[in-house]
Amino acid sequence: MTMDGDLGDGGRDGDGDRDARGPWRRTATSSRTRSRTRARIRTRTRRAAVATAVALAAAGGAACQGPAVPAPGPAASKPAPTVSGSRPAVSVPRQVVTVRYEDPAPADRDDAGFLRGQQTAEAVAADLAGFLDWGDRAPVPLVVRSCAGEGPSYDPEARRIEICYDEITETRQLFREAARRQAEDGDLRSIQLETLFHESAHALIDVLGLGLAGNEEDLADQFAALMLLRNGASGERQLRITAEAWRMSAELYVADEEATGDEEATEGEEATGDDHAPDLARAVNQLCYLYGAAPGRHRDVLGTAGLPTVRAAGCAQEWNTARTRWTQALRAAGALRGPTDGPGTGG
Repeated sequence: MTMDGDLGDGGRDGDGDRDARGPWRRTATSSRTRSRTRARIRTRTRRAAVATAVALAAAGGAACQGPAVPAPGPAASKPAPTVSGSRPAVSVPRQVVTVRYEDPAPADRDDAGFLRGQQTAEAVAADLAGFLDWGDRAPVPLVVRSCAGEGPSYDPEARRIEICYDEITETRQLFREAARRQAEDGDLRSIQLETLFHESAHALIDVLGLGLAGNEEDLADQFAALMLLRNGASGERQLRITAEAWRMSAELYVADEEATGDEEATEGEEATGDDHAPDLARAVNQLCYLYGAAPGRHRDVLGTAGLPTVRAAGCAQEWNTARTRWTQALRAAGALRGPTDGPGTGG
């Protein structure tokens, strides 16, 4: 069984130097999460700065503004022009994200070529446009670039998603070291799709002001699962690949720790400021969503090496809760286009 998700930081330690033990080595949190750890810290810092700037601007504006001017009443809506005998105009979905590729660093040229050829960013843009009613909102830029190991992120100050060429090389190395095989194109594509949907979730929470309760990283994982599972059997395979890669990363980290006698992981995730669940927990969560959405098709994930049987008993309810949480929040924000259930969501 093969699976995958999102990737690591190119093997750099806390001060930015590459760890001699390989790009998947990390401290305290699991290897594939480390680049996102730094990205999330940057995100929280940027969000705090944005909130402070908005508050200061509001305070300054209140102090300086003159007498209130009544707001103009709503403009009378004008019927759209029609042509006698013509069919009604078909609504074209507005783009939620717009894709832009930056020139890659020399070391990332092959990875950039792979991502351009796979068109995963464009596929995600199309899926989001079909699922969401974006109205007159400005689309969120989705920039694919060389990240030098920093990992994918959403920047709330610039309101843009950043995806990394270098994750392809890192994923290939994970498969060589943990799975003892070469990553296939489908593995790499699945990882990128999950990563793109995950980062898109952060953008939706920010841009739409969604009042979702809970850990934002967990919520973003749930949105990625929702978008994959809407695509039926292909999305189910991709989510399963995602979960397997998280499991491989966790096992690789434990093996490395045992081989080196390194006990840094006992420091706990609070030391790094990471909001992500550990890699193994993320693997189990994703298998739970997969099984909860379609238990009859995924009984083989049950067991201690995948999804614990005790956890599986509640996965249908767990998945329904996660899916409903997102669809209700999007509907309340006026951003849900149509049916919430795809062929693979169990709805």
